[in-house]
This record gives sequence, structure tokens and C-alpha cells, in this order.
Amino acid sequence: MKNLVNWKVLLVTVLFILLSVWLAFTISKDSSKENVDNINKIIHNDEGELKENEDDSFKINDINSDRIQEIVDQKVEIKLEELDKQNEIQPKQQENTYDTNWKTFEATYYTAFCNTGCIGITASGYSVKDTIYYNGKRIIAVDPRVIPLYSVVEVKTPYEIFEAVALDTGGSIKNQRVDILVSTKKEAFALGRHDVQIRVIEFGQG
Repeated sequence: MKNLVNWKVLLVTVLFILLSVWLAFTISKDSSKENVDNINKIIHNDEGELKENEDDSFKINDINSDRIQEIVDQKVEIKLEELDKQNEIQPKQQENTYDTNWKTFEATYYTAFCNTGCIGITASGYSVKDTIYYNGKRIIAVDPRVIPLYSVVEVKTPYEIFEAVALDTGGSIKNQRVDILVSTKKEAFALGRHDVQIRVIEFGQG
């Protein structure tokens, strides 16, 4: 009789152990699935949707590391593609920020060589040692913050009207000032300093 009781106790103990193992496995499996869902929510910036659990803390170590890396890589790739699209659109938007109306500028004149550092090469790298033209158009120095380099403009002076290309800059050429390239110092002194009207025909990307 005593042996029968012992066998019953042993059987109950074994069943209890098996039940405990099964419950532990089930809870661990459910917890891992819940953690994967939580990872996805975090990556999607949905922290507010995380399930609140006062009994168990969120254990990142329970999740397969390969799965986490896969999810992160996918999201990073998507973000990089979005940034690439934004960078493609940005130059087109920037082109529309410049004004194409006629504006008043103060103009002076300069030559390819001078005592203040003119060496016959413009800021854009174009040689003006023996010409004042670029593709049939005059050359001017500008403030690239106002008129971008390589822009094509129309210039109205008290003496003439012509098209020019913004290929040069200068230390004193700031804001609404331009410097117009001429052939000789005599001509530069004779033309002096005066107001001109300028409008941009085609904006450059300099």
C-alpha cells in the first residue's frame, strides 16, 4: 500500500514537471513573437502602440539577432531611397528661387591683367588673356550669392545692350555689384562707374 502511494506521488510529480516545461515553452514562444512585433513598432516610430506589461520587461535578447538585423537593414534602405529622391528634387526647387526681373546693379569695368591680382584666368577657370567673350557673349564678374556662376544675363548700360556670362568673381564684387570685362585699361577708366540694368536669362549651377 505504501509503495502504491509512492508511485502515485512520483507520477504526479512527473506530470507536474512536464506541465511546467510545456507552459514555460509556450510562454517563451509567445513572448518572442510579441517582442518581434514590438521591434517592428519601434522601427516604425510607433512606440505609443507598444503593449504595456507590468509583469515582464521587454527583453531584446530573446529575439533572433539575424531577424533584427534584417528588419533594420530594410528600414535603412527605405530611408536612403527617400533621401536620394529628395536630393533629386532639391536642385529643381532651388532654380525657382532666383528672380528673373530686371534689377539695378552698380557696374565697374576691369581687364584680364591688373595690379590687384588679375592673372588672365577667371574664377571659373576660363582664360581671358586674349578675349573678352565666351561663346560669343561678354564676360562679367558677379557675387555668386546674387547671380550664380555660369548664368547667362542681359545687360543694359548707358552705352550698349548685350548678353553676358557670369564667369568671374572679385573681392569687391558684393551684393548688387558687377564688373564687366573690357579689352584695355584705357577703356575701363573711360567707362567708369555707373548703374546698369541686368536680368537673368538662364541661371547657372555654379
